[in-house]
Amino acid sequence: MFPVTRHYCLLLLFISFYGCMGYGGSSDQSMYDEDTFMQDILMPGVQPSQPDDYLCTAMSIPVDNIYIVDFIPRATMDTAHHLLLFGCDSIETHKSKAWNCGSMGTCNGPSKIIFAWARNAPSPDIPADVGFRIGREANVNFLVLQIHYGHIEPFQDGSVDNSGLTLVMTMQRQQYLAGIYLLVSGSICIPPHGENVHTDISCEYQSSTPIYAFAFRTHSHELGRVITGYRIRNGHWQLLGKGNPQWPQAFYPMDEEYEIKYGDMVAARCSFSAPNRDTYTQVGPTGHDEMCNFYMMYYTDSELGSSFEQCLNNQNPQLFKKVLPGSDDPPPDPIGFEPGMMHHHHNEENPVEISIPAYDHAHDIDNGVHEDYVANEGDDVLLQLTTPLGKEATHQPETTMEEISSVAAIQSPQGDNEGQQLQSKAELQYVKNWPESDLGLGQVSGVAVDSKGTVHVFHRGDRVWDTSSFDRNNNFVGKSAIEQDTVVTLDKDTGSKKESWGASQFYMPHGLTIDQEDNIWLTDVALHQIFKYPAGGATQPLLTVGERLVNGNDDAHFCKPADVAVEATGEFFVADGYCNSRIVKFSPTGKLLFVFENHGQIIQLQGPLNIPHSLTLIPEKNQVCVADREQGRIVCIDSNSGQFIKYFKSSEFGSVFAIENSVDGTMYAVNGASPSGNKVKIQGFSIDIADKSILQKWSPDEGFTKPHDVAVSPDGRSVYVSEINPNSVWKFQLDLIVQEKDKKSTLSSVSEDNFNEDESIKTFRKNAQNKSPVMSKAAHAATAIVVCILIVPIVCIFIVAIFVRLRDQGHFGVIKGIPRYKSTQDRFSVGNFFNKRKGFNPVTTEGSDVEDEGSWSGGSDVEEYSRLTGNRTQNL
Repeated sequence: MFPVTRHYCLLLLFISFYGCMGYGGSSDQSMYDEDTFMQDILMPGVQPSQPDDYLCTAMSIPVDNIYIVDFIPRATMDTAHHLLLFGCDSIETHKSKAWNCGSMGTCNGPSKIIFAWARNAPSPDIPADVGFRIGREANVNFLVLQIHYGHIEPFQDGSVDNSGLTLVMTMQRQQYLAGIYLLVSGSICIPPHGENVHTDISCEYQSSTPIYAFAFRTHSHELGRVITGYRIRNGHWQLLGKGNPQWPQAFYPMDEEYEIKYGDMVAARCSFSAPNRDTYTQVGPTGHDEMCNFYMMYYTDSELGSSFEQCLNNQNPQLFKKVLPGSDDPPPDPIGFEPGMMHHHHNEENPVEISIPAYDHAHDIDNGVHEDYVANEGDDVLLQLTTPLGKEATHQPETTMEEISSVAAIQSPQGDNEGQQLQSKAELQYVKNWPESDLGLGQVSGVAVDSKGTVHVFHRGDRVWDTSSFDRNNNFVGKSAIEQDTVVTLDKDTGSKKESWGASQFYMPHGLTIDQEDNIWLTDVALHQIFKYPAGGATQPLLTVGERLVNGNDDAHFCKPADVAVEATGEFFVADGYCNSRIVKFSPTGKLLFVFENHGQIIQLQGPLNIPHSLTLIPEKNQVCVADREQGRIVCIDSNSGQFIKYFKSSEFGSVFAIENSVDGTMYAVNGASPSGNKVKIQGFSIDIADKSILQKWSPDEGFTKPHDVAVSPDGRSVYVSEINPNSVWKFQLDLIVQEKDKKSTLSSVSEDNFNEDESIKTFRKNAQNKSPVMSKAAHAATAIVVCILIVPIVCIFIVAIFVRLRDQGHFGVIKGIPRYKSTQDRFSVGNFFNKRKGFNPVTTEGSDVEDEGSWSGGSDVEEYSRLTGNRTQNL
């Protein structure tokens, strides 16, 4: 079980994060870097009551730093007119999951617009290694989603709306920081029936850290006609973006990336026309007022740059005397634009001057869920709900028998310990200086061991999987195969390179499996194919499944298949992982046998598979188990029928990248960063599948960063882990001396089959056996403190009792007028002390037949405990 303090800390993180970020994920995950995960921020089943309603909902961000690397709109023009995503330092508590932010606003204080979308507008392509930083250190503790509902006809039949965004996020620090540069005018005066009335904005960029603008957005109300942004450098005007503010309110890509550096001028011009208005129009938040905003989305240095810049009003009025001609000419409509997508404004607020009540509520994942999300009732998830009084209520689900319990890592015993249990065989030791030299590998996506113990690795050479590798339809963007050998064999003892092959055959290597006949199975996520090669490799595979460079979801197509597991019969399983999230079984010749998907077994599975990333077999139980990566669990199904059997989950997992079963029944796993953003240690796990317990947690001295695959030698004594950053292969080995001692000591223990134990006794027995024989210094210190705290009152009571008894027995002189009592003996004895019968001494029992109450007996509780646990009792 977890220590209480640690469990409590985990509760705080789960409560605030999961309760408001109903994590669901979707197939869109497949086109992103492997470190990314998805979070939905969706309207919780709202029903607008009148046209032009502005409704908001919020998400709490209870971490120091997390990055948004892309935005996927989950809305259509049939319901949502436009949506905005704000970053807020604080918000007020509301009584409902969504509130009317047309009247109550969004953030409590100034807000930052992070993203905008309107009526089927495309999302901008955020460059690779660029992310919007949010979290406590970025002063973005909340995200607020605002949706403008232009009309209510879609909801008059009682329908509700779950529109919103899927945020593609990562805990990994991005090389570049994304930001928003806002140019805004606070001085607007448009005369009645005015035509081409200008409001200008200009500022000098004074930061020493340059920014690189790549997208723009314009914003005004109904009188705005054209808004144009510029960069002026050494007198040269460069058009950055030109938009019609009546277009869908979204960020549109610039023609190219534009650098803005120290000394440059940034400027914007808004053109207004009021042919039908009989009064003056000034700046303001309502539809009868006007606004002039030009937004630039940019990236900059992550260490030195800022995520938000702004320019207020026109600091250099003379500048616009040289403005480029055509600033009043309307721009061409963007690709995909339709006349019905024109924007109309009524009560939209100024995002710079919003001052509103705060909100500390998160989505209830049981209501208003996204269509791709299935609530995981049994997950290790805690919800934070806000009561009408603003008080937080928490719910902690009961631990189920399917959840893996965590036990302390087993330490090496000192000396001969006859009480050492068999579970110590799971103790892995890191093998230093293996390999002996740098292998010069690329991202090592796969590792496997053949029947002779030779280690095989599958790597990507000079190719890297990043956000630019695939388009939105999961098509590989590159055009050529990797020129280097991608499969390398290593000596099991030294780690030195023996052979290599696979040049110009693979595009994006991923999974590697070696079957009982030493055939080599490989998956390529770019080719969307699975290959079977003979032992030693070849230029042509023995079997190919899937169509080259064509993805799909049917009997003959895959979409970024992740791994393969092969039975002794030659039948094999494919983890069709990144897009389809299914397990497919084939005959030895590649004929489809069955498909395990999420349909029909979601209640048992308690949530859909989300990137099945690795497979392993438990042959003696006819099971195939999958590392369900983004769900952070291990799922096992029947290898013959495809029926769901069980799953295992621990909050220490985060995400589960790879699993491998050993001949001794131990399952080894490696994890990755938590999709929820909760901090977990990246490490390896030795798991007892039968007992549903973690036997040991392990990692190299340097620690893991991004472990990707794990393999076990045929004898079960060596474990190998591949990593994609750094590009490494690690070796671990069992402590064989401890293992032999364990076997000997186990032979003398009583078999549990001789007892008809109930579950509570078995659990107690297992916990007793799992206790480490070596305690840490911290554990000793904590124990000493507790003992001291407990013993002080006991000692005090004992001293007082001694004083009272001695006084009553007359061993003191006159104390405050109390005369001394004459004892029957002049000397003090324990017998006298405890003898309440004054003047009488206890009769000695030495040599008598009276049984000593303090002696061990065959029927004592200690002996009974010994029978239950199989432990000897000498040390009790």
